[in-house]
Amino acid sequence: MSTIKGVDVSSYQGTVDWAKASADGVTFAILKVIRKDLNPDKQFENNWAGCTEAGVPVQGVYNYSYATTVEKAKSDAQKVLEILGSRKPMVWLDVEDSTLKDLGQLLVNIINEYGAVITAAGLKFGMYTGLNFYKTYIKPYPDQIDYPFWIARYPVSTTMPISADPSDSYRPAIDHELWGWQYSSKGSVAGVSGNVDLDELYVAVETENVVESETGEAEVATAHSVGEQITVSSYYASSTDDIEKAIIKNSSGTIMRIKAGTHNPYCFGKNGVAIGWCNDGDIRSTDAEEAVSETAEKEAEYYTVKSGDTLSKIAKAYNTTVDAIMALNSKITNKNLIYVGQNVRVK
Repeated sequence: MSTIKGVDVSSYQGTVDWAKASADGVTFAILKVIRKDLNPDKQFENNWAGCTEAGVPVQGVYNYSYATTVEKAKSDAQKVLEILGSRKPMVWLDVEDSTLKDLGQLLVNIINEYGAVITAAGLKFGMYTGLNFYKTYIKPYPDQIDYPFWIARYPVSTTMPISADPSDSYRPAIDHELWGWQYSSKGSVAGVSGNVDLDELYVAVETENVVESETGEAEVATAHSVGEQITVSSYYASSTDDIEKAIIKNSSGTIMRIKAGTHNPYCFGKNGVAIGWCNDGDIRSTDAEEAVSETAEKEAEYYTVKSGDTLSKIAKAYNTTVDAIMALNSKITNKNLIYVGQNVRVK
């Protein structure tokens, strides 16, 4: 089964070549944002910039927690927000350290107070932990934590390429909403030295590593949109490359993200893997959806994908099926791969 695959990284991986990682099948990244001493992870800014230039969506950032009091949790959350500035990725709280065991209700309070600080700032919040930690210290409080989870469980202990699929029989079964599965700590990915964590994602992945403008509004481009299929006569390796660096080559793909205010605002690719960046002058044609009659178009119904959506969830909400939605949307070729902001026809 095809899934949305990605990696989570920290300074332990050193300098990552995100263009190579993307070409190898990485379709999202989760970045360590803060260290135990509350300074930024030494590779956080490099990883953020590298993902942005390679067209790899930063799904979220994570904070390995040592907080054993509510006050410490709240101040740690504020430090994460300070490091992020105007950036708005999802924030994952990594709860697995031995100091957090046996805290009982206090652990629940720590999680909820940390999450309250993050969500009050307009960011999404979720929990990361191992399956055994979850079963022992989280599961006894099923109704007190209303956040999604990203769970670690490793089917094998040997090195695993990102092209290999983990056995579905090992996918974690939990009482909370499962957004992602970290299925290996010994992943092999091009552009990454040594082992790296491998992850599957079951919700819509963010398509823009958003940095807000001085006005407080996220910059957007209007000539073309995310999800649009395009054919170009040339493109660039970077959103900031000048014309003399153009790669003169015909290529086709889908716009994955937009970075307005740059020379080449459109990142396009195929099956979630970025090909390059282009501008309006490079685009030679667009492939519109198959024409429908005027009556049918008036009756058509569309839904804009939000963070946390899956096709099955959308289908259930509109009393239809995943197959029926895919039949109406020729641009959706992988039922497990949709993007935040994507317009999906549902009827």
